[in-house]
Amino acid sequence: MQLVLLRQYHSVQIHCLDRISFGDQIQRGDALITRVPQLLLAVQVADCLPLLIADEASGVVAAIHAGWRGLLGGIVPKTLARMHAQYNCNPRHCVAVVGPCIGPCCYQVSNELATAFEVAFGSRAPRASNYLDLPAICRWQLEAAGLQDNLIFSNPPCTSCQRD
Repeated sequence: MQLVLLRQYHSVQIHCLDRISFGDQIQRGDALITRVPQLLLAVQVADCLPLLIADEASGVVAAIHAGWRGLLGGIVPKTLARMHAQYNCNPRHCVAVVGPCIGPCCYQVSNELATAFEVAFGSRAPRASNYLDLPAICRWQLEAAGLQDNLIFSNPPCTSCQRD
């Protein structure tokens, strides 16, 4: 098994890996997709949202690093679209797991950023005042891309107030 990491930079850059050789350069980006069972995909996060997606039928998996820039830029639906285009994955067969990230209890943002989310997502941008709910926005993007609600696992602890 080989662990594959990215040089993450809050982008919507997606890489599909059909093979990897020892000594290959680590790519810049924020999402990885593969169907090679020997590759372990990983993302690193502090307060950003880690998202894992798997299509059991095709054996395709994805690992996504999604901060506010990635969610606003559409990294989640873009990754699912790439999974479909590259490997013919059907989002209705995918399972998604949202990992620990900063929660809506702690993620206060500027008026400008809150407005940008309102413009992009309208009333679907779950927020109270200027507190963004990244897991809820991610869930909405997954559902809008075709994932079934019962195959989305998203109730992560907040990395800011639940430090244990």
